[in-house]
Amino acid sequence: MDQEQFGILKLTGFASCFLIVALMQWFFPYRKIGKKILANWSRNLPLAFVNAGLMSLVCAGCVCLWSVYLQENKIGLFNFVSTPIWLSMALAIVLLDAVAYFWHRMNHKFSWLWRFHSVHHTDRVFDASTAVRFHIGELLTSLGIRLLTVTIFGLSVPSILLFELIFQFFNIFEHGNVRLPLKTEGIFAKIFVTPALHRKHHSIQVDELNTNFGTIFSFWDRLGVSYRASDSQEQITVGIPGDGKDHSLSSLLVLPFKRN
Repeated sequence: MDQEQFGILKLTGFASCFLIVALMQWFFPYRKIGKKILANWSRNLPLAFVNAGLMSLVCAGCVCLWSVYLQENKIGLFNFVSTPIWLSMALAIVLLDAVAYFWHRMNHKFSWLWRFHSVHHTDRVFDASTAVRFHIGELLTSLGIRLLTVTIFGLSVPSILLFELIFQFFNIFEHGNVRLPLKTEGIFAKIFVTPALHRKHHSIQVDELNTNFGTIFSFWDRLGVSYRASDSQEQITVGIPGDGKDHSLSSLLVLPFKRN
């Protein structure tokens, strides 16, 4: 698999996931806020396009290329341990999601990281498009952490691609304005992150804001003592305390550089 195929599969996966969650929002809404969601797309999707363009200039398929280099030169832990491909792919998903959990916590802990991450939390609507509301500064630092993890473990391209596709789905799904049946939600939340769990992470209440950092698996929060139960019946106001603005694209881009 070359970098072009890798990129096409990622883009196709993202579009498919976004469409699925958009339909779920339409048929099973947490709140009936259709007009607000459309207005939110007009802010968040342009930011996503800007970020995609900038990231393609900085790192067009670099993760794929770097992984191929690691495989060819036998660099990384998995290149020294013989494991079935299914096991190495499963371990890659768990490892990368664990790193994502840890890195997410760091973005809330350190003020210089929070400056960039807060762009994501300023969204006061919370729907599928919130999943792409990130500052380019955060995306670049996250890319560095991802490349470091891939290097240490010597992860293969198929493993990375599978993780990316699963991660994309959960990232979009958990930001969805989606109401799940309570019984289904309770069972699912024992292992995976649900929209209700992540909605609490976006709460305007500070004590809830610093909980539920996971993306795919919810057990990282249980292990990290950051888990806070939630379900679709709970009414949560999202956003950042003291920030009541519907930020424009330019406002979101300069937000991390403004003095508090």
